[in-house]
Amino acid sequence: MDIDGFINASPEVLAEYLTNLSGVAVVVLDRERVIQDCNAGFVKMLGLTGKPVYRKFDEFVGAEIGQNEVFPPTGAVVDVPVVLKYGGRAVFVNGHVFPVADGSVIFCERAAQAAPDARIAVLTRELEEKTAELEKANAAINRVMETDPLTGLANRKYFMDTLDRTISFARRSDLPLSLIMCDMDSFKFIIETYGHDKADEILVLFAGVMNSHTRSEDVVARVGNDEFMILLQNTPPERALLCAERIFETFRGMRVSGVAANISASFGVVSLRDGDEADSVVARADDALFKAKGSGPVRVAMI
Repeated sequence: MDIDGFINASPEVLAEYLTNLSGVAVVVLDRERVIQDCNAGFVKMLGLTGKPVYRKFDEFVGAEIGQNEVFPPTGAVVDVPVVLKYGGRAVFVNGHVFPVADGSVIFCERAAQAAPDARIAVLTRELEEKTAELEKANAAINRVMETDPLTGLANRKYFMDTLDRTISFARRSDLPLSLIMCDMDSFKFIIETYGHDKADEILVLFAGVMNSHTRSEDVVARVGNDEFMILLQNTPPERALLCAERIFETFRGMRVSGVAANISASFGVVSLRDGDEADSVVARADDALFKAKGSGPVRVAMI
């Protein structure tokens, strides 16, 4: 009996061998490159815990395989080097692709030695993935370092760094630049009377009001316990004053559950002058804020 005769006489033996005994990996794909089935050799080759049925075959490929290679013309058999990878493991194999009615069957036998271009391809892809992960992690770290954890606003360091850059840009571009400094009125009384949790609730509420009255290009920051600053780019003084008045009126009319006292804030408004640096602008905003606190019921002042 020859091999063809054996296969015809005992197909179940060959099926058992390919399914459970062979070291050759066999994977069945549909036309969307989704795994429909695989044998034990594929699971073992990649160190999987089970069959990855209904997952994309591309998840386990270290270097992209072209569509014509995965789905060759009907009747054609394609040999293609494949890099299989999973969980840090990379296996270089010789793939033999057989087209079937609804997809293809790929037989993968471990290669004695991977081609250099295949190794380069998988290493390049892994490097790109690690670089993307590192960039994402660095961006997350930067957000934490630049953000006030309670209000979600920018913190003082980020604000001052941005102020330096924005002053330089405003001078080069001959654009107006304004700054609002504000803080809570009677905040110590609120803490002593209603506790830190209610005080924090008021700070978060105030942060939301400021965000609702500013633009995406403006920078709103918490720079102290109950102190805030708003950097208004390309904004003349009269528009900055109007912005501060709107925030003042909106916040003054709000109520916080469990807090009987009226809540309000005071605002100092300044604009960039010739010779100003970051420290001098902030100092004048502080003077304007001090003036606002003694200005009567509408606690907004500009100098």
